[in-house]
Amino acid sequence: MKKILIILSLFYSFAANAQGIQWQSGLDEALKTAKATEKPLFVEVYLTGCHVCESFVPVFNSQQIGDFMNSKFVSVKIEANSADAKKLQTMNPLYFTSFPLMLFFDKNGKFTHHALLGENQGADMVIRHATTSFDTTSRSSSWKRLYRAGARDTGLLIDYAMLCKIQKDTTENIKVANDLYQVYPKNELNSQMSWLITQKLVMDTENGFFQHWINNIPTAQKFAQGQEKDVLGGITMGSVYSSRGNKYGVEQINKTKGYLAKIGLAMPAVVRNTVVPEMRALLREGKTERAVNVIQGYLKDNKPAASEYAFLVRFFNTLAPDTKYQIAAQNWFKNAVAIVKDNKEAADLHYESAVLWLRVDNKREALKAANMALKAAQLAKIDTSKFEEIVAKSK
Repeated sequence: MKKILIILSLFYSFAANAQGIQWQSGLDEALKTAKATEKPLFVEVYLTGCHVCESFVPVFNSQQIGDFMNSKFVSVKIEANSADAKKLQTMNPLYFTSFPLMLFFDKNGKFTHHALLGENQGADMVIRHATTSFDTTSRSSSWKRLYRAGARDTGLLIDYAMLCKIQKDTTENIKVANDLYQVYPKNELNSQMSWLITQKLVMDTENGFFQHWINNIPTAQKFAQGQEKDVLGGITMGSVYSSRGNKYGVEQINKTKGYLAKIGLAMPAVVRNTVVPEMRALLREGKTERAVNVIQGYLKDNKPAASEYAFLVRFFNTLAPDTKYQIAAQNWFKNAVAIVKDNKEAADLHYESAVLWLRVDNKREALKAANMALKAAQLAKIDTSKFEEIVAKSK
């Protein structure tokens, strides 16, 4: 991998001669130069091995692009997995979804515009977006204002939904993608554009585009090139494990199971992928015994490590509204003790056992478990503060 990075870096360096874009050596230098020259900053984010990214090397190396970009911008190219990429994402809330990605910033590093480049797009497209980055009425940073002012044309909604995704604003993305479905021609839902919108923009299973395609998977196969299950499964799992998914009720979890079954997952895999959200939903609704039954079913098809058993006990200790899980949890504890690998795992297990005994008001057993937890923590040479506290509470 390191050799590939070096070869690609040399390839890019060789291609970036004086005829084309004059690239800065790194993000820090580019930011300093932009501020000193009062020029906006252009960043190309590329991915190692991306054939589309490589196809743009001669574009950025052309005289046409060089003359335009060098006169108006300070430019730097960044590999998506590099330290500079992480720094750029720290400076601005950014999630790299596709490559190559063109990003524009003002002289102070404030985001102004972006563009995702695709195959068969050349110098004219690059220049068009670079020019747009100066237009305060149409560049990316203006889209939120236009949307809030009531603009709902399809093009804007597509662009803004993608921007929200790039900027990690999931809440806004969901709103915009829902509005996009409302204005989208329903007689075109079976189109390639509809599928691309689902693939690139949709992040929620309640969205109309997702609902259409989850019920029309054979049609999706015409456009998805074998990725239809990955796309629809990714949206499903992203939804159920999101912050909004943490609030799903049992009914919504059952819908999620149905979606996973539709894309072809066997029932054990469906259960494995939804067991934690389902537990959370059941416990929130006060259905502790049903939550225990879900776990017992899960354990029939899976062999958890000791740390996973500790997680289960901790989950119920934290979220269960009552102690109807006590007997089951004690059995989970026994199973875990038999396979514990080290003192840290043992400390965590005995700690959760002590918490459980305290919940059922049995301080004698709680103290035994707490002392064992403290001893294991000391042997593991980890912070013993919480273990000392549980010992004190158990006396």
